[in-house]
Amino acid sequence: MEFLLGKTMFLLLPLAPGHLGWALVCKVLVFAFLASLPSIILQSRSILNKKGLRCYLWQTLLRDSAFIALRAVFFASVATGQAFIITFPVLILDRAWEIVVPVCAAALGALLPFVPCRFPMPKSSNEKHPGLFGIGRSAIPSCNGTFEAEIERTAEEVFREDVSNCLAARGSWDLGLSPRTVAWRLNMIAGDQSENRARYLRDTRALRMDLGVSTLEKCHLLLRHLGRARLRELLLNPPALGPTYSWDGVERRRKGGTAANRLQPDPYPQFTRKYDSPYLLARIALGA
Repeated sequence: MEFLLGKTMFLLLPLAPGHLGWALVCKVLVFAFLASLPSIILQSRSILNKKGLRCYLWQTLLRDSAFIALRAVFFASVATGQAFIITFPVLILDRAWEIVVPVCAAALGALLPFVPCRFPMPKSSNEKHPGLFGIGRSAIPSCNGTFEAEIERTAEEVFREDVSNCLAARGSWDLGLSPRTVAWRLNMIAGDQSENRARYLRDTRALRMDLGVSTLEKCHLLLRHLGRARLRELLLNPPALGPTYSWDGVERRRKGGTAANRLQPDPYPQFTRKYDSPYLLARIALGA
């Protein structure tokens, strides 16, 4: 039934008088296309939030702009077809067609990007001839799954490039610091942020994130945890691990100094050996 109705409508549209022509189809397509774009952006933001890459949203969208436009065109086409089928009685009765059809298509275009990847879409009653709209409905979850994977891949690619620029102190990360100084300050920031990250993850192992972890991994973790703006601020004004505790981050140690005085007592163990506190470990495990 759906196949015959859709086919008949599109064959008769060019011959229909006045408003029931291709001008109406184009108008509804534009409405659905414009309505789907904000939904695609919101969906992309939700995907990147889960990955801790929200600060790379616009760079990712810009790099995938052609793919996003094609996806919006696909959703607009499906939403337009469904809108004509849903509002077919209105078209026959010639009542408020200029408002009802575009609004219906816009609503469908805004909702289609949020259909889950594994959502069980209803099948057409005619298995032999499912029709254009039946095929479109079955392809929506697959399209959303492909888009999610593509957005994640592009965001990770942008993220890796940003990490490389940060460690090399170039591009937007040219803060007047040498790459060696950036690496040292990342060690300092990792030591300072270990407790915050452990509380956020409720994982006491994160207290040791500044030990046995390469500078590249620290940069990955800190960018996801702090974001670009906060990390840039801390690189320019690195934190101190304790009062009058002078450590420039040159060593991946919790204690300042060189190899010659590493065996000396740590003057501020409450700042540099947080993982030794059973009280703190218990609070982190409880999420307090």
